[in-house]
Amino acid sequence: WPTVCRQDRDLDGLTTGQELGDPCCLWTPGSEGRSFDLASRQEYRRWAITHPGKPEDEVQQSWSMKTEPVNCSSYDVAQYARQFQEFYFHRVDGPHEITPLIPAKIVSFAVLVWMLGHWFWKKGLAADICPWLFPQKANLSFR
Repeated sequence: WPTVCRQDRDLDGLTTGQELGDPCCLWTPGSEGRSFDLASRQEYRRWAITHPGKPEDEVQQSWSMKTEPVNCSSYDVAQYARQFQEFYFHRVDGPHEITPLIPAKIVSFAVLVWMLGHWFWKKGLAADICPWLFPQKANLSFR
């Protein structure tokens, strides 16, 4: 693993270890079944994992670079927690993204509202749901 870990087979600027969450190349065979513990230093992260054989885009490269320890001899738990939180919650904490209005969605929503209204008022669903409001129209049958 130490030899393969430091290679960049897909030439995207990230080593295999960086893409697989072990930028310090500390993983050892037989550690697959163990639960993750930062203090045991098996690997650095089990999130933001990418395929080492497929070149990544610039956004994924920046995430992989931001999620590395400053020092491979000792991991900073506070830094790890910040990186983990930033990775998982970056869209929630960021600026609001304006969603564009797509005409097909607007038309589809209008048709849905019309169909529900027609079903509710013209087909008697309102009388079936709220018979006390429409005592003359209730179509309920309890047979």
